[in-house]
Amino acid sequence: MVRLAKLNDIIFLKQYDYEVYNLENDINNNLVYIIENKINIGFLRYSLFWNRIPFINMFYIKEEYRNMGYGTKLLNEFIKIIKDLGFKEIMTSCVSLEEGKYFFLKNKFNISGGFNPIGEGYELIMSRKLEV
Repeated sequence: MVRLAKLNDIIFLKQYDYEVYNLENDINNNLVYIIENKINIGFLRYSLFWNRIPFINMFYIKEEYRNMGYGTKLLNEFIKIIKDLGFKEIMTSCVSLEEGKYFFLKNKFNISGGFNPIGEGYELIMSRKLEV
């Protein structure tokens, strides 16, 4: 099941998303979704790029639940939600050396560009047009 995160999910979220400035604010603003199956399995946190394009800032599935369809279910549910809100495009980014890029490429994202953050690996910008 995919649901909006609640403040009592904060301990789970902070285990994997510890660099975010104000996670409580994101939860209160309905920017975090959790996928669960009796326990929390993973989550997605987003913001709006240029204040108009949903941008997935963090997408995480616990390692022992990867390659079981949970990530795809979470992404598809999120896409349905943002399409219902009228959005026509979605974006994310990932380090070029990370395996995560293959998940997004498999799910119809395209590499739109990239950049070199200081002291980090090359970051790919990925986007996907949403079918109407």
